[in-house]
Amino acid sequence: MTLVTMSRWSMLLACAGLIVSCGGGGGSDGDQPLQSPVSSTTPAQPTSASNSTAALALFDAARVHSYMTTAPFMYYGTGASGVIVDAWRSGPCIENSGSRHASLDGSPVVADARLPVGNHTYTVTFANCSVDNFAGITLDGTATAVYATTDWSNVTAQVSTGSMRATGSVDPYGTLSDVSAFGSGTLRVTATLNTSSETYTPAIGSTLINNRTTNVITFQSGSLSSGYDNTGSTAIYRRTFDSLAITLNGTNYLLDGTLQFSYVNGRPAGAGEVRITSNGVLVARIVMDSQVRAEVLAPLDVF
Repeated sequence: MTLVTMSRWSMLLACAGLIVSCGGGGGSDGDQPLQSPVSSTTPAQPTSASNSTAALALFDAARVHSYMTTAPFMYYGTGASGVIVDAWRSGPCIENSGSRHASLDGSPVVADARLPVGNHTYTVTFANCSVDNFAGITLDGTATAVYATTDWSNVTAQVSTGSMRATGSVDPYGTLSDVSAFGSGTLRVTATLNTSSETYTPAIGSTLINNRTTNVITFQSGSLSSGYDNTGSTAIYRRTFDSLAITLNGTNYLLDGTLQFSYVNGRPAGAGEVRITSNGVLVARIVMDSQVRAEVLAPLDVF
């Protein structure tokens, strides 16, 4: 079993974050580029920098919340059956910055121990813990995962945090730098050697707070899924919103749609769109070609 040294925060900022720094398998010369994002029937209006930032914050809120509540499963290892989740090591964090301490069913976890299959409660406490030196992300707080599995290629966990704070380049678009997560959710991970799918369903009433503005996003319903498929000639990464409903400053927003990203003949290529609506009105689109872009059609609340 080989431990993957890149944390899931790095995956957020790279492959799962759907940005151009993600390394994918190059296609053959016969591969065709992915189709460009489909244009909305409503023509896009000029997008101000502040509105674009607001749209990207709405787009990434659920993923940031999921990475904070699922922090006990921060590192993956790989094995013959696909993804294997490994325990955090107690003690120093990256570059000896801060500390993390893990327990399983109330007992301390031995350093480098692999988590057992079955039904267990896994808790990790972070104290000024550097979890990603690439982005300079630090975690403070405690998260718990109550998981059930007979095979690490198929895991379901109820995750929660009373308070988890993340500072640094928390999202890949530079819109969030100091946020706190509260609440819980359900994590479902399935994987093979060449595919993976991770679905996060935040519990109703769970929140993400921007500590710099004190604004609060509250999750109401729906889910967020991310996936990876390397069964073809080109690796494809996807992020899908399934009727994810959130509230910000009293305004309701609904996110639906899929973005996908790959490399074609060595060049980044993306497709799809995520539509953000408010009370049935399209207010923004998140689209992708070589990078994620926001097209804002109406003023948005700032997170």
